[in-house]
Formats: sequence, C-alpha cells, structure tokens
Amino acid sequence: MKKTFKEKLTFERHLYLIQLSSIILTVLTCAVISLFVNISSQFQIIGDNLLSTANTLSVAPSIIDSIERGSVTSSCRLFLEDFLNDMPVVDNVELIDKDGICLYHSDVNFIGKKVSDHKIAISKENTDKLTTKKGLDNRRYRIACSSVTGNNGETIGYITVCILYRRQFDTIWKSVPAYIIATCLMIAMGCVFAATLVNLVRRHLKGYDPEQFSQIYDGNVNVLNNIDEGVIAINTEGRITIVNNIGRDILGLPVIPYDRVPILDVLPESCLLEVLKTEQAIYNEHTILHGKNLLITHLPLFSNGQLVGAASLFHNAQIINEMAEKLENANNMVDTLRAFNHDFMNKLHVILGYLETDHIEEAKNYLLQSSMGSSRSISQISRIISHQGIAAIVIGKVIRATELNISLKLVPESYCRELTTGIAPNIYVTIMGNLLQNAMEELNSCEQALKEIQLTIFIDAESTYISVLDTGRGMPRELIEKVIEHGFSTKGTGRGTGLYLVNRIVDDLDGSLKIESEPGEGTVVTVMFRRQVRPE
Repeated sequence: MKKTFKEKLTFERHLYLIQLSSIILTVLTCAVISLFVNISSQFQIIGDNLLSTANTLSVAPSIIDSIERGSVTSSCRLFLEDFLNDMPVVDNVELIDKDGICLYHSDVNFIGKKVSDHKIAISKENTDKLTTKKGLDNRRYRIACSSVTGNNGETIGYITVCILYRRQFDTIWKSVPAYIIATCLMIAMGCVFAATLVNLVRRHLKGYDPEQFSQIYDGNVNVLNNIDEGVIAINTEGRITIVNNIGRDILGLPVIPYDRVPILDVLPESCLLEVLKTEQAIYNEHTILHGKNLLITHLPLFSNGQLVGAASLFHNAQIINEMAEKLENANNMVDTLRAFNHDFMNKLHVILGYLETDHIEEAKNYLLQSSMGSSRSISQISRIISHQGIAAIVIGKVIRATELNISLKLVPESYCRELTTGIAPNIYVTIMGNLLQNAMEELNSCEQALKEIQLTIFIDAESTYISVLDTGRGMPRELIEKVIEHGFSTKGTGRGTGLYLVNRIVDDLDGSLKIESEPGEGTVVTVMFRRQVRPE
C-alpha cells in the first residue's frame, strides 16, 4: 500500500516546511504593512507640503495685491509661472477672489470662471483645507486651499495648490520594486535559515533523526520506569525533565505529566537547586519522606563539560538499612575490639614498666584499678543501651577518650529500652558518632584542666533525646549558627561536615538541634525527635 504524501514527510521536513511557511508569511505580512505605512506616510508628506506651499503663497505681496485689484498683475503672473517651473511636483495654482471667481489658472481658458461649489465650500470656512476633488478641467486633483488676508485682516480671496491624484501614485509606486526585491531576498534568507535550523536540530540530537532520537528516548524512559530506583531530574532552570514511575511512588506523587514543572512546586524540600548552584554532588543523604526511610544521592549532570541539570536517585533504605545495620554493628564491634586491644597494650606497657623497676605492688594496684574501672564502665553502657550497634560505638568512644586522657561518661539516668519507631539504627550511630567525635576533638585540642564529656540518652518507641556536654573552650554566640553550615569549621580546612550532617538528619525527621555554649563554659549539643509513622 502506497504511503500518502503526508505520511512520507519526516519530522525534519515537517519542521522545515513549517519554519519556511512561517518565515514567508511573516516576511509578506511585514512587507505589506511596511508598504502600506510607506504609502500613507508619503500621502501625508505630499499633503503637508501642499498645505505648506499654499500657506507660503497666501502671504506673498504680489498675490495679495492682485486679489485686492481684482486682476492678476504681471509681476504676480511671472511669480506664479516661475513657481510652477521650479516646483514640477505641483500641477496647478489657482488664485480665487472672495466671490469665487478664478483670477489665475495655468490654463488661461479658466480665468474669469466661477470656481466649483466644492472650493467655495472650503473657502467659506476661512480655514486651510486639504481635499481630493475634480478641478475646473474635470481632472481629479489633490487640492490644498489657503485663505488670503488683506491689510485690514479680512479674507479677500483664496489660493489653491493642486497636484494630479494619479501623479502621487506614480511617485509612490517607484519604491514598490525595492520592496519586492527586499522581500525576495528575505524569503531566500528564510529558506537558508530553515535549512540551518534542521541541521542544527540534527547536530544537537547527536546526528540522529528526530524519529530515531524519539525511539531512543522512549526506550530510555521504559528502562527508567523498570529499574528499582526512583529518579527525578531537572534542567538548569529548575524544571523537571524526568521522573520515573518508582520515583513517583516513592515521592507519593500523583500520576500526571511533570514535564517542565518547577521542582519546588512538587518537592519544596528538594536540594537539587543547591546542587545546580554548587555543582557538587551530595551522596547517601538519609531522609524520611511520606513515612519512608530513603537514601538519596543528588548529582549534577554535565554534557560536553557544561552543566545541563541535576538528578536525584532515591533508594528505599529499608533493605539498605538492614544491611548497613549489620555492617555498622560489625564495624563498631571491630572498632571497639581494636580500642580494647590498644588500651590493653597501653596498660600492659605500664604494668611491664612497674615490673621492670621492681614496683610489684604498684603493678598489682594498677591492674586491679584499671580492670575494675573498665569493667564497670562497659557493664554500665551495656546495661543502659540494649542495642548492640549503638552500645558498641559508645564503648569504642569511651575507650578512645580514655587514651586521650578525656573522661567520657554515660549519665546513669540514661536509658535506651528500644529504638524510636521508624528510625533506622544507622541514624543513631551517625548522630552520636559525630557529636562525640566533635567533643573529643575539641577537648584534645585545648588546654583545659578538666576534660570531661557527659553523654545523656533517653530513647524509647515514642521519642529520642541525645545530649553531649563537653568542658571545652565553648564558643561565642555569633558562631553557634554557623557551625551547622556545610564546610564551616574552627579546626581548619576540609572539616565542617559533622554537625551539618546531623542537622540535615534532624531536619528530615522534623526534630530539633540545639546548641548552647559560652566562651570558657563548654558546649552542650542536644538532639530531639519523635517517632516517624508510615502511612497505611
């Protein structure tokens, strides 16, 4: 079966024909409008020139004198003949007295005749007028009439300056060929422009035909809709370009078109605009959205070295958290064992030193004291914190603090019966790990006499309260708000991510992060949040 002409047209030819048709229509419309405006302006210029000429002649002394005499003087006749010779654009000048009798006409046969009614009507209004009427020779003229005033200020007659109506068009139509040539040139340029546009489209489509590119795009969309990750992407204007089915499900979005919708209208909390601004990726961000624990990676998108947009990859963190919890627990246990080993080696060196110097009694006392202290501390932590992974990181930090001559104590009133509903264990590890590490680094870098950290935790199914107090140098109020900014640190470059990360996690959980500090009084950082209920 043969295809019709319309079916044979490819997208490129459709684009070319539409663009070319638009250009031709635009050029022709502009040419017609321009020609019309030019003709109108030329008519206006000719009319203004006629009126100006009539006004100038009306005050000529020889013309005034001739009308007052009732006959044209020789000097007036010579003046008007010279005027007509010098002004080839003017076809006739008529000198009329107040009774409508023609005193002068370029054709002497009309001298002395009564002027037609239309001129009398114009003249009786005693105003300058421009009109198109038949003259005394029955030919169509464009006539400018001006009144002539005598010495006493009264109108004594009229003078008309005439041009044949068709002569105006002869002058105006001389410019039409130029318009036609210009129009043809613009249409030719339009053809070149349309062809260039088609080639530009193909070049931006990596050499593919639009139909081929459309097939590739549809294939990519099918792939995106069938992967197990949610994907949402925006362009440099912050408008959505892609959101796959999994992404809609994870984000709780209705099934409607989102092409070119501003990202902030759909996800006000999205940080993709920040990624566009900084051109820096944000990896593995934990957040709670619509009751789901998500792990999100935000990436800037580049093409040929130029930023073209940004994308977020959403992972349902439930399975990842389960794996991460096992791995985190194992890592924390390894860190704790490593810390135990390091602490044991240090104590062994001390005991060997006592033995080498024959201080056997001191070695016994040191061994008993250190063993009892460590056992009590570990026993207390294990009793208060039931979750192995969280208990392991606290124990590891306690041992590390001891190595740094820092006292890290878990407040006895603390409790952790069970984790708060909807909160992954790795979130606790991240929060407590960063807060304790910051406090230890502060005390290790200062010369305070008392180096002590107090950890307070109240964790149950409904809510979480974590507080870390250190006896460090503290900080002035103007720095408190800055310490949660990304990259800000008083400890040098390459730092400033700990409190920033904690703050982001707390914000995602609709919780609060409070920092209290005074110079010389130490610092207290408190984190609070409540259970996260998933929708049914």
